[in-house]
Amino acid sequence: MAVNTGKEINDHDRDFIREIIGKYGDKPESILVLLKAIQQKYYYLPEILLQYLCSITSLAPQQINGVASFYSQFRQRP
Repeated sequence: MAVNTGKEINDHDRDFIREIIGKYGDKPESILVLLKAIQQKYYYLPEILLQYLCSITSLAPQQINGVASFYSQFRQRP
């Protein structure tokens, strides 16, 4: 599995984010399950993916970062 560590998101990562949004939704109550899905696949929460998630939903970066930093299960670095 290729992990995107660059500054641009690739098609594979873009498709994955769209897939989980389709499956779990894009409302604030979906943040926890979206983050879990991202971490399960990448073993941490890549910043570029979180930025993309915010860019295609109505979720604010503060909402995403608030949940990610509150729960100790989430890793923000590889």
